[in-house]
Amino acid sequence: MGVLAHESVRKVAVANPQTAPYGEAAIKALNNYGIYRPVQDKLVYGESVAQVNQYIISGAVEVGFTAKSVVMESTLKEKGTWMELDAKFCPPIAQGAVVLKAIRKHNYQNAHLFYNFLFGKTAKAIFAQYGYTTPENRP
Repeated sequence: MGVLAHESVRKVAVANPQTAPYGEAAIKALNNYGIYRPVQDKLVYGESVAQVNQYIISGAVEVGFTAKSVVMESTLKEKGTWMELDAKFCPPIAQGAVVLKAIRKHNYQNAHLFYNFLFGKTAKAIFAQYGYTTPENRP
């Protein structure tokens, strides 16, 4: 993480910590690693992790905080260097899914099928492939 303070790193992209969970996690990590203050003036805020990804891919920033699933994606896997943040410095971001009652009027059956898929064996394997942990694959 100390590389972020190096003079060759002029811009560090972070999602807006007020509205984006990945931005909030990034700021917590910077604080927990003790380097927030030295890099504070280098921070470039995107509205979302998707916008941060655009900054990274376009080369508008030297470094960015994004989802592990992004760097694990096959077309980006060999495009740069990445490091995983230590879980003790950056708590995991909880993910979830719901089926809203209002969907019953429209397409409840398909929504329910998709919901069940998300918690099935195939989806869990896909999640693991892209770096997400589930209760079954937590260390």
